[in-house]
Amino acid sequence: MTSDASLLILAALAGSVLGACYFAGLWWTVTHAVHSRRPATWFVVSFALRAGFAGSVLWLLARAGLEFLLLALGGFVLARVATTRLYGRGMAPRREQRPCS
Repeated sequence: MTSDASLLILAALAGSVLGACYFAGLWWTVTHAVHSRRPATWFVVSFALRAGFAGSVLWLLARAGLEFLLLALGGFVLARVATTRLYGRGMAPRREQRPCS
């Protein structure tokens, strides 16, 4: 029983790490592609690598069982939220302050 619980925790942790790597890679791509002569190439290659790796890991977890896949996907989504909050600070367009009339 304990080993089953620890394996489920490891699946959720694997999903979190996978998601963090996926979205950190996306952020890295965006920051480098905007200064590149060929940004489309950056985005296409980056997406292919990130999606291929994430899909492979999730496929392996799915073969272990549905509960492993669901926990990994949950960790992936939580990593998305955390990465968005971490890297998204200061990236929202600034609104001009209008004086109250």
